[in-house]
Amino acid sequence: MVFRYNRYLMALDVFGLISATAVAAYMLLPDEWRLRSNQDGMVANVLSEFVGIWVSVRLIDFFIRSNERRDRARVRSVRNLRLIERMVVNVLLFKNGYEVTNVRRELTWTDSMRQQRNRFLATDEIADVDAFYALAYEFCSLIPEFDTLLHRNAVTFTNEDAAKEIEARIEAARLKAEKNILEETEEDTGL
Repeated sequence: MVFRYNRYLMALDVFGLISATAVAAYMLLPDEWRLRSNQDGMVANVLSEFVGIWVSVRLIDFFIRSNERRDRARVRSVRNLRLIERMVVNVLLFKNGYEVTNVRRELTWTDSMRQQRNRFLATDEIADVDAFYALAYEFCSLIPEFDTLLHRNAVTFTNEDAAKEIEARIEAARLKAEKNILEETEEDTGL
């Protein structure tokens, strides 16, 4: 993931660097150039407070961004489950070879993204998501490979009843995983 360094962070870091440089410069300042003792303590306190403010704001920003990234990954996982389920339903409804290709392509892409998103999920949530994708792959295995995808021939299942049963199981698995994930994350926060 690429970190975006926006203007707010640049201004904050410039403030922090100026503050840290001022503290270091003030500590290295010869005693004869320093202010009187009562003013000297005040200047040192103000400069150290500036550095403290900078560190505090950066830490708070880090925690907020981490939480937003976690929520986004969790919501995207749920939305991928919904997409795969919708695509499976479309394959059954329209029996179009192009739809099958899309399901397989989406499953391949999702597998590459799951490792990154699984670190934001609990172990029981990962198990639910894995069960869902196992069913989606089982559904795809019922569809024979065919060479004429460009002509978009109608899909013929090796076992139509099994495909419909897996569709129902996919829906149940998606609902279970979705409920489990969204218990801890509001879907609107991950937009």
